[in-house]
Amino acid sequence: MPLESIVHWLLIISGITFLGVAVYFHHRNNNKLAMLCLCIAALVLRIFTAKDGFLHQWDERYHALVAKNLMSDFLTPMLYKNPILPYDYKEWAANHIWLHKQPIPLWSMAISMKLFGISAFSIRIPSLILSTILVPATHGIASILYNKKVAFIAAFLCAINGLIIEQSGGRVATDHIDIYFLCFIGFSVYTTLLYHKSNKTIFLVLTAFFTSLAILSKWLPALIIFPIWCLSANLYRYSKQKLIFQLLSLSLIILALVLPWQVYIFQQWPKEAAWESHYNSLHIFTALGSETGGIFYQLIRLTIIFSPLIIVPLAWLFWKTIKTKNIKLAILSVWIFIPLLFFSVVKTKMQAYLLFTAPAIFILSGLFIVYARQIQSKFKPKLLLKLVTLLLLVLPVHYCFNRIKPFENNSQEGVLFKDEYAQNDQKTIIFNEAMYIEAMFYSDCAAVYPYIPSKEKQEELKALGYRLIIK
Repeated sequence: MPLESIVHWLLIISGITFLGVAVYFHHRNNNKLAMLCLCIAALVLRIFTAKDGFLHQWDERYHALVAKNLMSDFLTPMLYKNPILPYDYKEWAANHIWLHKQPIPLWSMAISMKLFGISAFSIRIPSLILSTILVPATHGIASILYNKKVAFIAAFLCAINGLIIEQSGGRVATDHIDIYFLCFIGFSVYTTLLYHKSNKTIFLVLTAFFTSLAILSKWLPALIIFPIWCLSANLYRYSKQKLIFQLLSLSLIILALVLPWQVYIFQQWPKEAAWESHYNSLHIFTALGSETGGIFYQLIRLTIIFSPLIIVPLAWLFWKTIKTKNIKLAILSVWIFIPLLFFSVVKTKMQAYLLFTAPAIFILSGLFIVYARQIQSKFKPKLLLKLVTLLLLVLPVHYCFNRIKPFENNSQEGVLFKDEYAQNDQKTIIFNEAMYIEAMFYSDCAAVYPYIPSKEKQEELKALGYRLIIK
């Protein structure tokens, strides 16, 4: 058996084994070892999806190329480093200065490639680390709000969630951007609760820091942290004056961290920055991209991302929050239902818009399962409630392995593509290459284009000393 196949199956088998061992230690009340095994399982499953050697079409390849170009100029995000042919600055998939995404994920990928070399796996390393750390962070949030049983179930669901694993490996649209955003929001909520529990200023600073990183990953939906902060403060009955001081402190730190990049790009590239700002606002009122849907699109996506039965805990949470006005439930409700309402109204639809609510949904699932077990003796019919709670655990496991596709192994594809283009130098221009982004990532070509320019333009480029390759 080839070494690659051995590694392939070792990762799958070890991932499953560590999940099982984590459950065993949890039942033995050894929470530290249970969480250690759960984190190892999460990392192994993420590495499994990230090990293929090629860039994925939407949107990883664009992020990878911009990150590669940032390695030589950290403050100038570029898609085409050498825009030899004319371009439209409004065309994010073929322009020069690339402001289509905020900088933190791109900078992180660039640093990773500086450390580990230029490769598809290198750009994924930060996502693998962040989404693995999210597992204990989710456990920490649930432990503060509820108990170790709820916390373990939530962490387990976080470790195995198929979409998070796929996003960490760059397999699906918006890939690493949504992973960074999800993780920084999760870390912000955790440090929010730690602050209100301990009253230590460091956690307020960390909350502002992580919220700033979330904004600099995927913009203003990160402000969900403010209502969560206010609700968390109510758990400990702070005075209004102290709460206002906390919110002002948060706001000032966030502004100090977020504004410099926004001012910089508007000064350096005013046309591009203004267009991207306008383009972001278009998502609210105009259906952009290929995915469309009505007002229930996002709710339906939740049933695909988590489980068809997630509707049951969501309905229970909505009813229970209104009935009891419980602050802990309200924190979960705000984290889930405000984004759900907003993105249900927004015209542009994408499957991962609500991914940053995942920790709250994992905690809700754990809470509902524990609650259902407590009341099952009073519930009629008992079998139905048992079946729902069982499927809330079983279906995510099924979806996990359905998404990571353990029986597929195509990791050599990118290596072959890299070998094809690696020999081309900075005086080479390639035309009529469908995989033009990948070709620029894997080579030092001056530029690669998916079309053929006019004969006159070709002669002009030859006169400038370029070697032209037409595919």
